[in-house]
Amino acid sequence: MATANKEALFINMGGPAIKVIFTRFSISINMYPSFKFEIPVSKLIVTPQLGLGPQLNFLKDKRFVIAFPCYYQASKSTWTATAGIGYIFTKPKKQ
Repeated sequence: MATANKEALFINMGGPAIKVIFTRFSISINMYPSFKFEIPVSKLIVTPQLGLGPQLNFLKDKRFVIAFPCYYQASKSTWTATAGIGYIFTKPKKQ
């Protein structure tokens, strides 16, 4: 999944979640292990980050994702909100 804001692009991997499943969609609160890429790419800076936020899975076996992770920026003592989309490639576990 990829999320972005006006300052950076984040490439996110799956992490732990608390999920509520409905028939056509599911919603969850996730932790997002991520890599942060600064937008002015004059000097490529890649930083590992950990985000937290809601995620909505829908369509085609709930494989499409809309997510809104937030990241804490310790250097600025602020939270950064992002938004993005993604697709889940792994097969879902049978329950």
